[in-house]
Amino acid sequence: MDKYSRILFALLFVGLAVFRLVRYVQLGTGRRRISAIPSTSVPVISSAEIPKSADLVPTTQTAGPISAGRRALGTLAAVATWLVANGLLWTALFSFQYLEGIPVFWRLFLGVLANLYLIRLSRDIGKRVGAKSDTLLPPVNPLT
Repeated sequence: MDKYSRILFALLFVGLAVFRLVRYVQLGTGRRRISAIPSTSVPVISSAEIPKSADLVPTTQTAGPISAGRRALGTLAAVATWLVANGLLWTALFSFQYLEGIPVFWRLFLGVLANLYLIRLSRDIGKRVGAKSDTLLPPVNPLT
């Protein structure tokens, strides 16, 4: 095998691995529909017994839409968390002297895998910061 064939097979292998990883992450985080086929031991519910949508209204007050400023604040928090965590991660992987004995490939591999967790962590932090919640705002006292 010559040099170009090796490079081509290596790129093909890496591309296939990335494609499968992205596909499995999408499938893992996607919403699945529940099967509508009842088992034989459970009686079938008639349409008269199914509650109407008005009966399913929650009794608690739901939060309103998130403002653009809150959404921007959440996005900013997510990006800042990801950047700071990535800076610490890659600095730790490549600047500490006791990790120089580990081959570069394995340090890069560890950094990419850790990045998958960092993306999810920063997205959750961004949602938490950007969400309109009563716990983030001080309570309003109607007597004052």
